[in-house]
Amino acid sequence: MFAVIGQKINDRLKSNANFVNANGKTLGSELISNNTWNDTTGWLTQTTPPRSVSVENNNLKVSTIAGLESLGYTAISVEEGKLYFCEYSYNSSYATSVDIGTFPSSSGVHSGIHNSAGTGTISFSFTATSTETYYLTFFNHSTVNNSFGLLTAISVKEVTGAKIFPVIIPQGTGYPATTYEIANVSNFMSKGSSLESCDVSVNISCFADGYGTTYNQAKAVVEALDLYQVTYSEDGQSYTAKFRFMNLDDEYYKQPEKFYKNLTFNCLIIKN
Repeated sequence: MFAVIGQKINDRLKSNANFVNANGKTLGSELISNNTWNDTTGWLTQTTPPRSVSVENNNLKVSTIAGLESLGYTAISVEEGKLYFCEYSYNSSYATSVDIGTFPSSSGVHSGIHNSAGTGTISFSFTATSTETYYLTFFNHSTVNNSFGLLTAISVKEVTGAKIFPVIIPQGTGYPATTYEIANVSNFMSKGSSLESCDVSVNISCFADGYGTTYNQAKAVVEALDLYQVTYSEDGQSYTAKFRFMNLDDEYYKQPEKFYKNLTFNCLIIKN
């Protein structure tokens, strides 16, 4: 049971882009074939109703002349079960977003937030549920004729190392890094027991060279896990785990000279 809870914590933190950023991700090679935009190679649009994709000062420009939102999409190859990190920047007088799906302009894998008009940089992570081609689509959400939006930068890479470990950090690991452990188990519950629920404490410790980095790690951990609940099955029995943030403390280790923040969550596990 507790190995499954640990894996759910690991998966949840890895799916949070702010945490992946703060915890010092290791990334693989670039998956987008053209993100410098000397031309539009690799980027397409839907031409019914009329839309266009062009280049303006090495930015991707998506435009509409038909009163419907404009878009541009490109293909990326992913592998089932692997985690990917996307970061992009935009410039538009209208709301924009980036979606990912299994066909152009779809959002079944990731439905992006609608960014406010102006400029900005957004990051998110997603896990591939199959080995196939996904489509990344940049939208400019405007129905104004001849309106356009600019995608000024974008990158998609596999997360090859997220540095989240059970209990201890392996020797030789670079910082920042994070550990998790299960503690204070009450009313141990198994498939055949008569107990319907049990409580456990989850301790998550964020380590880094700088105090500010541990703050960003801890903030992202709370964002990811507080009030999070997940249903899973083990040995044919269904359970629901509910997480709730309890407290935080921080300290400085003289050896190996690292700051850390320790967060405690309550996890209520209910037999369904």
